[in-house]
Amino acid sequence: MHSLLTFSLVLDLGADTLASPILNCSLLGPDVRIPCYPSQSSPIRNATSSINNAIKLTISTGNSSYGPMDTSSTSFSMGLFSVNEDEPMFTYHHAASGLANSTEGVMNNIDSNTVWRIGSVWKFVTVHSAIL
Repeated sequence: MHSLLTFSLVLDLGADTLASPILNCSLLGPDVRIPCYPSQSSPIRNATSSINNAIKLTISTGNSSYGPMDTSSTSFSMGLFSVNEDEPMFTYHHAASGLANSTEGVMNNIDSNTVWRIGSVWKFVTVHSAIL
């Protein structure tokens, strides 16, 4: 008799559990507070330092984990920004050493105010998409 009562109780509790709806009990709003000044956080500082070191190593050796890089003819400028801060979190500018003796439409000093002409890239994309 005792085992029949126990079985009945377990069956009754199991039926209630199976019949009850599953509720989503997630938090309202973001789970993690949005950082106001990410450039002051140590993970961002460590990441930007690692990026800076990787770029310097690539420029000095001409090789990266993505393949070779011709630093004598490649100039670039990069920046990492946050919408919550006025100043960029990270900037890096590299002027190719081949620009030093050039006189036609190039500049030796590359900084945050440099205007990059990408019209030829868009011409290529347009023609390439038309061919496909």
